[in-house]
Amino acid sequence: MLLLLSVTVARSQSASTLVFKGQLQAAHAKTPVPYASLNLRQHSSAGAVSNNEGLFELHLDASQMSDTIVITSVGFRNYLLPVKKIDFSAFNRITLEDTVYVLNEVLVGNRSPKEMIVSAMSKVADNFYNAPCEMDCFYRFSIKEDGAYVKLNEADIKAYDPGFNQTRGVVLDYRQLRKSDDPRAIKPNPIVPPTELFHSYNLIRDKKRIMDYISKDYWDYELKKVTSQDGKMIYVVNANVKPEVNDFALDAVFYIQPPNNKIVRIDYDGDKKLDKFPASMSGGGRMGLRLESLKGTYVFDEENEKVFMKYLQVQISYEFYDRVSGDKLNEYYENSELTVYNRQLSFSSKPPSRSRYIEQVKMKYDPAFWKGYRYTEQIPRDKKLIPDMNAKTPLETQFTRSGK
Repeated sequence: MLLLLSVTVARSQSASTLVFKGQLQAAHAKTPVPYASLNLRQHSSAGAVSNNEGLFELHLDASQMSDTIVITSVGFRNYLLPVKKIDFSAFNRITLEDTVYVLNEVLVGNRSPKEMIVSAMSKVADNFYNAPCEMDCFYRFSIKEDGAYVKLNEADIKAYDPGFNQTRGVVLDYRQLRKSDDPRAIKPNPIVPPTELFHSYNLIRDKKRIMDYISKDYWDYELKKVTSQDGKMIYVVNANVKPEVNDFALDAVFYIQPPNNKIVRIDYDGDKKLDKFPASMSGGGRMGLRLESLKGTYVFDEENEKVFMKYLQVQISYEFYDRVSGDKLNEYYENSELTVYNRQLSFSSKPPSRSRYIEQVKMKYDPAFWKGYRYTEQIPRDKKLIPDMNAKTPLETQFTRSGK
């Protein structure tokens, strides 16, 4: 299979900065290639990830013209793109070779798919970076009501992580946040705010749920394929909830890199057992909440043999309904995404004492900051988002008004 990269490059606000934009697409299937990593070889802690439409944006300084962009994606060989050889005015086409292997005992050995997952989970403490780390992040949260976008929050965040396996959690400093108007009577707050992206919805960091599924024999296991990323072999292992399970549980796909069994990505899906979703999570009162879909994707990055968080996404669909009549009131789709665009392996400043999202969304909006902000397209917006959000009031006006 070939990979097609369509690229445009434009000057950013700063004359010394190049913005490298593009869309990754499989040439044979004509489908987007999501979650591919684009990193600079000499600056591996900085980079971008293509979104679920295969879109990406990578910012380059003029001083990085001697560097090389490394494009990696599960299932394809690495492609090296020297920055100085890019024709910034051209439509660039890049092909990557497929690296899916035929399953056989030589590749897999005697381990069962279940043993692969158990081994990978047992080595999380060794494989993930377990010392203080600062992460610069871009976050986007959006809500659709009955099919149309009605709410948008975007934030630039510094995340202070004491270590992936520490009992203390990640503390967030919302350096800037902008949000749209929400004049409706029903104002749903994020079910998955940024702190929860890092913690309770991160099944590798908060691994109790996975270990419970394994100990309770909730899953059937299947080695789906053997592929590679960044020149290293990857086992893609499915863990599917058994039909007879009577609890709410998640199907999962683990991407495991031998020989140290590093988890480089996990996808999960709760749609199969939605009817078992705990009623206690729906709140009280006459208005109830009914879950319709829950999906997550967590992509991890590797540097100096350790694994770090890179791209976090949770998508939830739910409806509010009248508990008395059973009538549906409104249907919502919530998308929370966060990408890490830079990290530092220490704390350069003291973390804030706490990071409460509801308090910090009241912070003042600074349009000058956002005008020069370089990472807004780290997570490209859905094409429908701007038309929906600008239906009555320009989005910039909404941001300014909400920030006062």
